[in-house]
Amino acid sequence: MANHKAVEVDPKELENSKAFWNNFLNASKYATIAVIVLMIGLALAFVKFT
Repeated sequence: MANHKAVEVDPKELENSKAFWNNFLNASKYATIAVIVLMIGLALAFVKFT
């Protein structure tokens, strides 16, 4: 069932994977910040604070 053989790692593919993951995290961070700013903007525009 299990495969216990050693896996060969291509250094170029490893670097590509790390770069991809880093780019994904940066995009996620900025998308989250954008959604938060949008929600705050909508709250300020449509919620009456009295």
